[in-house]
Amino acid sequence: MAVAKDKTQKLIDLICGDDGGSVCILAISQLVSTMEKTCEECMKDRKTLLLDPLCKDRFYLSLLIEAEVSSDEIPKDCYRMRLEEVKKLLNGKAVPLSVHDATIKVKDFIKILAGVVKIKGLSKKIHDASQKSELISIMKSILEKADNIDHTDISNKTIIIVYQNKPIVNVIDFSRRIAHVNLEIRRPDIDTLRGLTDLLMRRYEISGKFHESLIGNVYLQLDIVNNLDISVITRILSDVGVAILDRKNKKVLSVKVVEEGDVVVTFSQIVELIRYLSGESE
Repeated sequence: MAVAKDKTQKLIDLICGDDGGSVCILAISQLVSTMEKTCEECMKDRKTLLLDPLCKDRFYLSLLIEAEVSSDEIPKDCYRMRLEEVKKLLNGKAVPLSVHDATIKVKDFIKILAGVVKIKGLSKKIHDASQKSELISIMKSILEKADNIDHTDISNKTIIIVYQNKPIVNVIDFSRRIAHVNLEIRRPDIDTLRGLTDLLMRRYEISGKFHESLIGNVYLQLDIVNNLDISVITRILSDVGVAILDRKNKKVLSVKVVEEGDVVVTFSQIVELIRYLSGESE
């Protein structure tokens, strides 16, 4: 099928990259072939689609959107449910299905954000916006009226943290016109890591800085102001290098966040760590 072929190529480009080997290409081709049948089966039963979709946490839906496939190639009922889940999540309501590391279209995220901030009458303006600058302007006008939301710009992206019963981290990529929602197990790039950490440190009044070693590794060094249980730290930062340093009558927690050019911590690890150091959670 022509549609499936186009979908397959976009997923190959996303996952395998320019130098993807034949094994990766074969695996993605098989994934698409299998998931076409799985999606068709899943959408036959509304209860399954709502509560127990046949792909865990709608991962395939997120992959398709991140690969920037056309709207016609996205399972529509599944996507509608995903938008309802994101709306409930950002409004602090119970969600029937786990929603983390989800990807939706940027216009839909902005519409949902307007609802969270309780701004009406923007749907047509958002729908008609065709330029990246228009979308950025609309979103900034929403954020100016927002309470309990932190945000910062990094290159062509914006980090938005919505605070409900926990911080919900979202990264809006205006160049690709997608929004990553409730980021947890993914790893940020270094610029996003810096922006996220700065936002969280300001929110929780934690002092710290990034330090780059002579060999290029990067450490996040955070001042310790409360009693620290090292077992909690090691639970949060499993498989991440950690040290406690004594500096000028104060203790500093040093965490290796970049090793050999790669970020080695996830979004949720950074959020949990800074919340724990602030005394908000254990």
